[in-house]
Amino acid sequence: MIKRIDHIGIIVDDLEEARKFFTQTLMLTDRKGWTRPNLRTWFITCGDLSIELIQIDDESERQRRLGDRIAQIEHVAFDVDDLEGAASELRSRGMHTTADIPQESPSWNSYWSVPSTSAGVVCQILMKTDDSRSHESAGVPKPGIVRFGESTEVNRGDGVRSRQMVGGGAGPRAGVTSGYTDVDPGSAVLLHSHNCPEVVVVLEGNGTLECAGELYRVDRGDAATVPVGSDHRLINEGPERLRILWTYVSDRPTRTLADSGVTVSIGPDESGSS
Repeated sequence: MIKRIDHIGIIVDDLEEARKFFTQTLMLTDRKGWTRPNLRTWFITCGDLSIELIQIDDESERQRRLGDRIAQIEHVAFDVDDLEGAASELRSRGMHTTADIPQESPSWNSYWSVPSTSAGVVCQILMKTDDSRSHESAGVPKPGIVRFGESTEVNRGDGVRSRQMVGGGAGPRAGVTSGYTDVDPGSAVLLHSHNCPEVVVVLEGNGTLECAGELYRVDRGDAATVPVGSDHRLINEGPERLRILWTYVSDRPTRTLADSGVTVSIGPDESGSS
């Protein structure tokens, strides 16, 4: 079930200072991790084991998880061959996970334990993605190319059409989910919210963004950020098609309709739009 310890996660107060210690004092190899909103990581390699250095930039979250310390071991990550099988087995043994579906990242999919059910230790069980394995063997990162003509447009009714390109089960994993939505003149997207932040860029036309009860005009070239959990929709009151590029800051975004309260996972077939 569990092959090995993949890495140990350590929250640090100063990512650069910690990195200098491991690379210059201990003479270990490092590689850049990823940057997400309010979080940055860097990996240190020692034999077959890695250390994930984590800096949290949000002050309240940083204080909650690190306190007055300059470093704190946060989690132990275990590599598995069968993520769902391992998660099911561990749940049968009493370990609860923080979510029912895995969290996706550019390098792996993973589940996290509820500490009170794992001896007080935060355990991450992960399975490397095929892209990650091929990139590691090649020694260089490779881009994921998604051709517009190879994607599928989904007619969502009432003059709204969406085309998902990346994430949420479509295209390469990149830590985000992104695609296009077209809104015909006189049409509007249903009022809804997401479980993650969203960025909307107007590519064609103009319209009105309704967010948290306020109305905002958006024109071609404008960009808007939609906070997590905020009810919002786009309205096309102009004479031309409104086309937007939407990006969710998550590989597993969901959409909750304001009227019904129904929540659905956003995937290439469902093609949730902004």
